[in-house]
Amino acid sequence: ILTICKDQQINLAQVQLTELNELIALLGEQGDWETLESLLTSLWNTREAQRTWPAEALLNLGQRLVCARYLAGHPVKAIRLCEDISYNLRRAHGISHPATLEAFQILSQLYTSAGQSFQKNASGNGGDKSSAALAADYLKKAVIIEEDILRWFVSEEAGTNDDEDDTAAAILAEHGIKPDSPADESSPDDESKTVDRSAEVKTHLHLLK
Repeated sequence: ILTICKDQQINLAQVQLTELNELIALLGEQGDWETLESLLTSLWNTREAQRTWPAEALLNLGQRLVCARYLAGHPVKAIRLCEDISYNLRRAHGISHPATLEAFQILSQLYTSAGQSFQKNASGNGGDKSSAALAADYLKKAVIIEEDILRWFVSEEAGTNDDEDDTAAAILAEHGIKPDSPADESSPDDESKTVDRSAEVKTHLHLLK
């Protein structure tokens, strides 16, 4: 299908969302992560032209691209994109927004996976110091995210707000992650959704462990 589109010079960005979703689902079922990553990257790079796409669709596109990059064997690219999305959602909507919490949860899991991968490399290469250092760095970032989210839940219960002083946002800023226009990462139309605080706390405590 993609070859035909390329030969016919069909711009996939102009294809209807329903048809794109079917194609994306098909590639996912086939486990063709490289092709899926290429398709999603093309759509992501032209997202500013998608004036008719709802904000939620753009956010889902970004999240799918993060997963596709990870599954295609590009964990660093997946982490960098997830950092951008997380930071911009936080700046646009705050840490309490469901989309922000979900994005940081994904980012924490990516950090943990990368850390565990470098740990494995370190133990398999006679205690490689560079891999061990990278493992420690990624795992530390994952812990900081979970601690900051839990700190936010505690501060909300206490009636205080540490939203501007958390270290997770500071870490992203240290690595040069700057917010683009909030519209780039979308303004999800789910303001009506509420956060299940009990479930979120249990989830982030589990991830912290």
